[in-house]
Amino acid sequence: MSQPEPIISIIIPVYNTGKYLADCLNSVINQTFSQIEIICVNDGSTDNSADILKTYAARDSRIKIMTQKNSGVISARNNGISRARGEYILCLDSDDKIDKHCLEKLYRTITHKKCAVVIPSVCLFGRAMGISDLGRPTAKNMCSRNRIYSTCGLYKKSFWEKYGGYDKRFANGIEDYDFWMNFIQDKQKIIKIPDVLFFYNVKPENESRDEQTRGYHAELISLMWAKYPIMRKYNTSRKLGNFIYHVSRRRKYFRVVYILKIPVLIIPRTAALSWAKKLVNQLIYPRLMVKMAKYMMNQQLSWRDTFVPLSNRNYKPHADDPKIIAYYLPQFYQFPQNDQWHGRGFTEWTNVTRATPQFIGHYQPHLPIDVGFYNLNDTKIMHRQVELAKQYGIYGFCYYYYWFHGTKLMDKPIKNMLNDKSLDMPFCLFWANEDWTNTWGEAADHGTTKYDAETHPDEAERFLDDILPYWSDSRYIKIDGRPVLMIYKYKRNMLPEFVKQLKFLCTKRGIPEPFIMMFSDNNLTWNPFDYAADAAAEFNMVMGAPIPPRHPDTRVLNKSAILVKYDIEKWIENRKYMYKTDYPLYRGCMTNFDNTARKIYRGAWHLPMTPELYYKWLRDIIEWTRDYGERGKFVFVSAWNEWAEGMHLEPDQKYGYAYLHETRRALENTRK
Repeated sequence: MSQPEPIISIIIPVYNTGKYLADCLNSVINQTFSQIEIICVNDGSTDNSADILKTYAARDSRIKIMTQKNSGVISARNNGISRARGEYILCLDSDDKIDKHCLEKLYRTITHKKCAVVIPSVCLFGRAMGISDLGRPTAKNMCSRNRIYSTCGLYKKSFWEKYGGYDKRFANGIEDYDFWMNFIQDKQKIIKIPDVLFFYNVKPENESRDEQTRGYHAELISLMWAKYPIMRKYNTSRKLGNFIYHVSRRRKYFRVVYILKIPVLIIPRTAALSWAKKLVNQLIYPRLMVKMAKYMMNQQLSWRDTFVPLSNRNYKPHADDPKIIAYYLPQFYQFPQNDQWHGRGFTEWTNVTRATPQFIGHYQPHLPIDVGFYNLNDTKIMHRQVELAKQYGIYGFCYYYYWFHGTKLMDKPIKNMLNDKSLDMPFCLFWANEDWTNTWGEAADHGTTKYDAETHPDEAERFLDDILPYWSDSRYIKIDGRPVLMIYKYKRNMLPEFVKQLKFLCTKRGIPEPFIMMFSDNNLTWNPFDYAADAAAEFNMVMGAPIPPRHPDTRVLNKSAILVKYDIEKWIENRKYMYKTDYPLYRGCMTNFDNTARKIYRGAWHLPMTPELYYKWLRDIIEWTRDYGERGKFVFVSAWNEWAEGMHLEPDQKYGYAYLHETRRALENTRK
């Protein structure tokens, strides 16, 4: 059977990058968007790059190899694109990587938004790590400096033909900047999406090439100045700016030069950066710490007005009450992967306790009371959790289940639950089928996937064998005798086939097949039946009606934070959560959401929830579930103990037992 014509052609020039090439190719061949061709242009490599290319080409027929004498990256790109059959082009350097969803998201954006170029957000790895943002690629910004990392942007091949390809006059550097300026000059639309999909390798070899480029910097910019008239409109100080830049990169000490007979002090960039660092460390940073300390002290004094104490009465179940199930994170104990990736002793509490307020009015850190900073190595604390949950009307827990091709992570608390029959609490499992990467901490190696969550029908039997002891437990939550299984990511290759095979194996063994619930990913056109599921459920921010973002608080304490706030109050007031579906839906709500403890410098989300808003939301969906809810009458709450994301029913220092109190009140006040 012949392969379909490619829609996207990926062009990869290769020159002596053998130690990086395999990672690059793996990131490309594992794309969720499969209608691609991969053209690798071997530019006269003298290392093992050619052998690696042959090995991968034999493995994947989409890989085509071109060979040329060493002529440089511009020649390699142009030759590769000239052979491309795809309508769209994405160039990728052979030492960089892309996320497995990169092409899918870029293609979806460029076709829906009708733009000329779409570029992803970038994460650095290697000698430098973390999210890097060069700003928006607007005409004004691009005329002052390149705002696009490397060549990782998706565009139509017709634009490459229109602009004459990559200009060979820029062989000494910034050829990608020159190419993107064609689009700016032509007033084409360039969109940058917030998804981090491109991983840029910062390696020692870059430094020598950058130094070479700087040697020709003034000449290259002058060439662009003549080529693109739009640069004259936005960059009137080009000659002076280039002169100072060119001189300062070559002087170790101060120098005075005369421009139009006016003395100008030239300060080397290294000296300027050193001074700026000292200024921050010795003056600005201490003042910021004092400001933050005063704020936190005043904030804690105000908690006396919000704290709700422990109740002296228990929830009394009513036959008509919906069953509230709280999502449960088992990350609170030490295990080998965390020790290896983040240092011995790392748990979720490591992230929780280091959090600080990022703006005036920001509640951080979230610190526990009652259950305290617990360790889930045994069931001692789990008994208190069960006692507390039942006192306030929580019917059961839904434990996150991390299963990767037979390897299980963080499953010790679930095993303890299974083995300790005195834990009188219904439970079910939530298969968190997303890639597990070592990105829990800001200093982690971003983009390095450790456990791949892709599925294959052949693995269904192994999955069934591993999960069957839980399904067989008398406390396991069932619907019509079928064990409930939540599945997080429906956009997984062959997931429908996997689920069908799982159900077939259950029928074959004479056991009830699972009742599968999946999450809609904020997509009302989605239907769980298309993925062999039985119903949809709501979790975290995965709601049918997306929550709109809003501008963050301008009274910031940390101006380096990358933070998006969401207008959850308006969303709840307008009851956006009461949307209609054509498929069975199990509704849910959140206590809060604030993952600044994990991702403050990589794009954190913040929803300013309160117990009052939570009560209104929960009460509404409980009433709906009483009247119209699906089989089992379940309501899901995010979450019991997602402390690093600010979602916890467990009591804390600010609100005390408020969220638990509002849960019980919502159940009791909706009885008819």
